[in-house]
Amino acid sequence: MKNIIREWFNHRKVKKELRLQAGLLQVFTTFEQAEANRLILINTPARQILLSDILTTPFILNDKLWPRFIHNLALWFHYRMMQEYWDRRIRDVTAEAVRDARSKNKHLSGDALKIIRQEAVAKIDYTIPPDLSKLDGFTFAICSGVLRNGIESEAIGVYRNGEIILKEI
Repeated sequence: MKNIIREWFNHRKVKKELRLQAGLLQVFTTFEQAEANRLILINTPARQILLSDILTTPFILNDKLWPRFIHNLALWFHYRMMQEYWDRRIRDVTAEAVRDARSKNKHLSGDALKIIRQEAVAKIDYTIPPDLSKLDGFTFAICSGVLRNGIESEAIGVYRNGEIILKEI
């Protein structure tokens, strides 16, 4: 016998999770578009983000929107760093597998190398997370102009452990 109430609660839970994921997707897409339009510049190894004042002005003027904007920026930046980590990991694993195969047999066809790469990717253990201590925060600067006329930094801030520290220059 079906439990209608349990099914209803499970449905609501799934629907809420999908709504959250759709919201994150929309936020990430917005940041990707801002980066494509050069309103955001990223230096991933140094964990630095340069933001245009055109992008940040509507948010920085509102005390409720500014922390939410920086938190969403942190989520997107963390996502980007994780994406780069896994891309690099897959590239390293496939390159190592191809090197090992070529050391054993120097005359491999392109199809054989493709199969070796696919098998190497299938063997990667995605359950082992990377070291997250490097992803604890980032530095951001808000710049006047549209980042075309040179970079004039107006304010520098740091985001660490959910806390925003904004310093005027």
